[in-house]
Amino acid sequence: MESDKRLNTKYKIRRMTEQFAKSLILLVPKWIQSYSFNKNEMIFVINPEYLIPFFSFLKDHTNTQFKMLMDVTAVDFPSREKRFEVVYNLLSVQYNSRIRIKICVDEISPINSLVEVYSSANWWERECWDMFGIFFFESSRFTKNINRLWISRASVT
Repeated sequence: MESDKRLNTKYKIRRMTEQFAKSLILLVPKWIQSYSFNKNEMIFVINPEYLIPFFSFLKDHTNTQFKMLMDVTAVDFPSREKRFEVVYNLLSVQYNSRIRIKICVDEISPINSLVEVYSSANWWERECWDMFGIFFFESSRFTKNINRLWISRASVT
């Protein structure tokens, strides 16, 4: 009986998440390239030119409320034409849900900075620049994060 309730709850959560994803795709179809669902988490691949409007929508819309940018990272696929996937993880405390947004870019094309939408993006974007060489437009400053940390730790020991 208990396991039936858990399965039923998981099914309901997945169904609600898929309905949310479909409604989001209907609202902004040009912005989204693809959608998938993995481990109770929505994953969207979006067009880089719609980065700022899409994230503003996710943050400010009444039915989304993804107010927290948890992190930004990148994955390198050297064999692909668009070599890097920049990955953004967001949290909606209001709805207790997470969403992952991916953008595919090559090694020479810069993408817009999310600092105007999420101020915490500054550190994460600098880290992506430092580790992968991905350049973000309109970012406040690009100084090396990692080298500073290593130098400060080395001087302590």
